[in-house]
Amino acid sequence: MNQLHLAISPYLLQHADNPVEWRLWGQDALLEAKERDVPVLISIGYSACHWCHVMAHESFEDNGTAKLMNQYFVNIKIDREEYPQVDALYMEAALAMNGHGGWPLTIFALPDGSPFYAGTYFPNKPRGGMPSFFQVIEAIHSAWENKKEELLREAQSLGKAIARRTQIPEMPSLHFELGEIASETGIKDDIYETLSKRLTSQVDLKYGGFGNGPKFPMALQVELCLRIGSTRKDPAVLNFGLHALDAMSSGGLFDHINGGFFRYCVDETWSVPHFEKMLYDQAMLLPIYLHGYLLTGQEKYLYVIEETISFVSDNLLQESGGIAASLDADTNGVEGATYTWREDEVKAILNDPDLTSTVCKFWSISKKGNFENTNVLRRPNTEPLFPIPEEILLAKAKMKAAASKRPQPGIDDKSILEWNAMWISALCQCSISLGNKAWSDLAIKTGKFLLDNLRDKSGKWLRASRGGILSQSVATSADIAWLIDAMTRLYESTGEDLWLEEALDASKYLEFNYYDPVSNSLKLASISETLLVGNVNDYFDNVTPSANSIASSALLRLYQITGKADLRELAVKLIRPYSQIVNESPSAFCQLLIANDMATNGSIEIVIPGGEGNFTQVLRGVFIPNAIILLGGDSKSTPLLKERVPGFAYVCHDGTCDLPSRDEETFLSQLIALGRLKAVPRAQI
Repeated sequence: MNQLHLAISPYLLQHADNPVEWRLWGQDALLEAKERDVPVLISIGYSACHWCHVMAHESFEDNGTAKLMNQYFVNIKIDREEYPQVDALYMEAALAMNGHGGWPLTIFALPDGSPFYAGTYFPNKPRGGMPSFFQVIEAIHSAWENKKEELLREAQSLGKAIARRTQIPEMPSLHFELGEIASETGIKDDIYETLSKRLTSQVDLKYGGFGNGPKFPMALQVELCLRIGSTRKDPAVLNFGLHALDAMSSGGLFDHINGGFFRYCVDETWSVPHFEKMLYDQAMLLPIYLHGYLLTGQEKYLYVIEETISFVSDNLLQESGGIAASLDADTNGVEGATYTWREDEVKAILNDPDLTSTVCKFWSISKKGNFENTNVLRRPNTEPLFPIPEEILLAKAKMKAAASKRPQPGIDDKSILEWNAMWISALCQCSISLGNKAWSDLAIKTGKFLLDNLRDKSGKWLRASRGGILSQSVATSADIAWLIDAMTRLYESTGEDLWLEEALDASKYLEFNYYDPVSNSLKLASISETLLVGNVNDYFDNVTPSANSIASSALLRLYQITGKADLRELAVKLIRPYSQIVNESPSAFCQLLIANDMATNGSIEIVIPGGEGNFTQVLRGVFIPNAIILLGGDSKSTPLLKERVPGFAYVCHDGTCDLPSRDEETFLSQLIALGRLKAVPRAQI
């Protein structure tokens, strides 16, 4: 019997009517495999995954294929967004076996869950050098019946490979080569110069961003370009970051009609995206566009911020305050159907030949098209990106209204703790720097949703919820690390003690449940959780930061507010084990280097009691990478608020505070005087 009708995950529910007798992830499924003496087939994907849908239609909805799957295996379907700790381990199996991974992830395992064969998408017929899925399951069954000992040995060998891949790399040979390490974190003092050179070697000077196609919005690399380029007065590196911002927002990665960003582009020119929209991409990209605006004052970056927040508010925000995870890439089985445009379609909507001609030139719309005889809207990089002419904005409104009447992509409306907290953090940063209280109110609403809906009666945090029903998946260390950051930033923007108390509670929860004192690092899954498979260290920064990196950053921010030394001590502990590999491969640890910067160079603490507008306006014109900005609160909660008088602004750094600023000119001059890696006023760019 297919158990997926019991799930909360929309992705699993999409498979509830498959003829495959899918089981939910858990001990019961593995016990069944042991009793039947058959292997386990584990299929991992997510709702917005195009090729997951393709494989489902081709194979899992096919009665003949399903019959063999049911006969030969116990079949388990997993939503990778709900169980990232399980996905991470099995992805390591795919990487160890094949050198590459992806979704759908297809795993064949022993009855105890130990993998012995891993792949990704398999077609229903052999093509392009790939066997059909039918052939694969027949071959696995034959091997189980006739060569079981070989599969057992393969599982053992693969298990050792996974263990090696998921432990902190030991690089003792580097110590001598790198010379004396000066900082308490173990990371070299000149690491940012090293990183600058690495980023220079990886950047795409022609089209912007990093690498070739497919091209992802590597927000952390862009952030480091903005930081290093501006604070160290390196205009070339700064321009790498600004070029990436322009390329992503002018190309097909950005939805020019509805706002928000797609997952990635399939080409190096940022022309054609893969059309799913993920909440975490919106959250990761908001701060770098904010920093682009603070550094340059260019309204085009503010426009992207506003459009992205509007997209999330209009399409992903639930009545409960939770934010949905994603929108699918497909609409009725056609990739990008909601978002692409034909020239004749635009002509009919606008009903104005001159306006149609202007719009088609502005967004590179042609009769031939650039994606399956349709057009993904994009701006030529040679054209000014802003301001957008009024006639284009008028056409955009008409096209948006027309697009809203089209069939819409499916929505994965479960709310994930990590991604919701990430979004809160981004909203708070924008709200504080740009003085937008409405954004702060949105962040508060989602913050209250997390507190009320993502922990059970015992106080245990869980990974996700949907429609008021909690997932059975326990929160990961990444969930809790981002929760600390979100609660801390909510306290900064509101001054309400509730958020500070929750941040402190979450920091204790993180240390108790995820910190491994042997490796001085965080395990992805809770140490107290009964795992069916191994527990991995989460340390590489990729499209999103690792749990270890964001925890280090969040704990340091919380330390600067509270003065609690144990928070800083834990943060430094989380950085230090990775120092040697960071020194060798800094571009794989961008968020950890942001944390290291704060640990090494400190932060600026800015207190504006009551959040007076004249002082907050100054914040719109200065980039302060490691700022703690308090807009009010109770002096009993933090020493930073002691004896602070409304009508003044206070700037503290390195354990000392400047004289209170009575006016915004004095306030700005104090920020400018802070120097290297502290504050960068727009006039110095």
